[in-house]
Amino acid sequence: VFVLCAKMDPDRAWREARAPGVSFKPAALRAFARGCAESNPVRGIELMRQMEDVEERMKLTGTVLREWTGRDSRGMLAWLRSQPDRDALSAQVPWGKMTFAHQDEFLAMAEMVPLEVLLGTDSRSQWTFGNADTGGRGWPLRRDWISAVKDEKRRAALYAGAARALLEVDPEQALPLVPELTDSRLRNRITSLVAAYRAATSPQEGFAFADSLTDAPARDLARRSVLATWSENDPAAAGAYLLEQGGPVSSMTNHTVMNAWSKVAPEAAAQAVLQRLGDGGESAEAMMDVVMGRWVMDDAYAASKWVAALPQGSQRDEAVSALVTHSARREPEAALGWAQTVSDEAQRLSAMENTLQIWLRADRARAMAWLRDSPLDAATRSHLDQVAQQTQSSTSPSSSSWNSAGGVIVIY
Repeated sequence: VFVLCAKMDPDRAWREARAPGVSFKPAALRAFARGCAESNPVRGIELMRQMEDVEERMKLTGTVLREWTGRDSRGMLAWLRSQPDRDALSAQVPWGKMTFAHQDEFLAMAEMVPLEVLLGTDSRSQWTFGNADTGGRGWPLRRDWISAVKDEKRRAALYAGAARALLEVDPEQALPLVPELTDSRLRNRITSLVAAYRAATSPQEGFAFADSLTDAPARDLARRSVLATWSENDPAAAGAYLLEQGGPVSSMTNHTVMNAWSKVAPEAAAQAVLQRLGDGGESAEAMMDVVMGRWVMDDAYAASKWVAALPQGSQRDEAVSALVTHSARREPEAALGWAQTVSDEAQRLSAMENTLQIWLRADRARAMAWLRDSPLDAATRSHLDQVAQQTQSSTSPSSSSWNSAGGVIVIY
């Protein structure tokens, strides 16, 4: 009733909504705002200026402006331009949700919208530029409209807002805006997403696009996105490619790809990395660490069984070291047993030292008992005794987070 009344006779609706003893006043006022927005928004806002509660007045005014903007942005902007309290009212205008049929309407908006709203730094306004809803409203695709904005800061902010909006809808549509953007992070985000989108269809197309980028950081980020996407769709192929490439690989990309491969085919991943140990440098060692970490977490028995079958040598030493690293907290005693099978003396002592330190901090009494009873050679015992003296417990046994996993990886 109040919506219809406000549309036909806003003054009477206003009186009735604020009449003494009206128990449904809040709901009536909201209905009044909606009705006025459809037929007489100017009169509705004039009447609401009589309200003493500033917060409630601005809330209802916002209701009118939102409805009015959706129906007649040109008329709303013309009215707003003439208002003495335009700055306060601007915070209630849904700038980022406007639609425009003509360039002059868009330019009028671009001239009036507060720069803080364009930049997304106005805490008063929730109507910022650059969301998926904005992207569906047409203007972000009109580069000719944006380029016609005379103020340089506003033009740059509109380009950035259009790019952010299109990015959430389709990165390919945002790509033509990259040359206009001053924010390198936004540029890199667009090119990385385009590379990932193309890689979802064809990794080769993703790499081709990434390699076409002239900016080195952008190119590197785009290649990482291609690899990460590829590892989601075909982890074995992505992992094999990473191994074939060799050379420097970011640790995050390395981990993402190898972890994905290890999750679906750990033995195949481990065997492939094993062939690279010795000629793959630190990158191959890091990959073995990722593979073994994932495998131990998913199936420690299978991981240890695979390692146990490896012939003695440097490759086995690397695999054992990775196994020890990821077993130390779950099964320190078994991990120390594995560490003793490493043939390289320096590597063996390092693995035993690191594991013992973890165990000493978690459960010093049991670690010391193991050290006392184990049949170690004199040099190893002397070294580990020094480690024990220098390592203090960080927690008491009763509060320790260490837990035995039942010895399931004890396979030699």
